[in-house]
Amino acid sequence: MLFFSVFKRVASLFLLMGWLFASGAMLDVTQVVAWSRMFSANMKTDTVIEAVENTFHTGKMCSLCKAVAKAREATKREAAQSNTLEVQKLILIVEDAQTFKSVREVASWSFIDHVTHYSHSEEIPVPPPRAA
Repeated sequence: MLFFSVFKRVASLFLLMGWLFASGAMLDVTQVVAWSRMFSANMKTDTVIEAVENTFHTGKMCSLCKAVAKAREATKREAAQSNTLEVQKLILIVEDAQTFKSVREVASWSFIDHVTHYSHSEEIPVPPPRAA
């Protein structure tokens, strides 16, 4: 029973990590870590207001903030590129297919012809009755 409890927790952890990586939330977590580090470093020398201003000032980004910004730009470029590929695929799907035309003309079908073709003119053979 303990094995299944541990297995469920590990599986849940991997599921959460997979969701974080797939949704891009990992960049948000990394950005929060970077801001926390910058704020704590700025608090050593500045007041709280100055530390907040320096932390969120775009001209004073740390190396981790720059890496997150670069990753976000790469993600946006890849998303834009994949969207254009999806549109091209959609256009290929929507294009009209060539219609098939048969060379031979099909004769008209009549219900009367069908019934008379399969009707039996002779009697259907029946096995003789068994003696009791």
